[in-house]
Amino acid sequence: MSTPTQDQASYVNSLWRDKWEGVIQAQNQVVNWLFAVHGGGIAGTLTYASVKSASCGILLALISFALGLIAIVVYGAFMYYLESRYFRQFRSDVSEFYKASIDWPEFIAREKSRPEKYRECEVLAWSSGVLGFLALVFLSFAIF
Repeated sequence: MSTPTQDQASYVNSLWRDKWEGVIQAQNQVVNWLFAVHGGGIAGTLTYASVKSASCGILLALISFALGLIAIVVYGAFMYYLESRYFRQFRSDVSEFYKASIDWPEFIAREKSRPEKYRECEVLAWSSGVLGFLALVFLSFAIF
């Protein structure tokens, strides 16, 4: 394997940063949209229910929107605490590396042992999305 030149390494690092930033922006956008859909869905469903009688479809839509909103809020809490936990571990590893308590291969091994994504958060985000879809279906049947 050839060693990349400084320009090549700089180019790869730049692309890496840009692509990772794109992933983070997409994740934030999905979370924001889910939050807006559920919040707006709750408001719209309650408004409709105040004018019409609360049918089974309305109640199911309201419950689905509320559970989806709860799922996305729990997602945010999980993401914060997991990221915070792994950052503290990283900070500790950097400190140990600079103090020569661990060597480079150990530092890299610890870094690779940390997850890149969190299964709990994926389940919560997908659950929120599915609940939002179900709520819209229930609401559609209740209106029509």
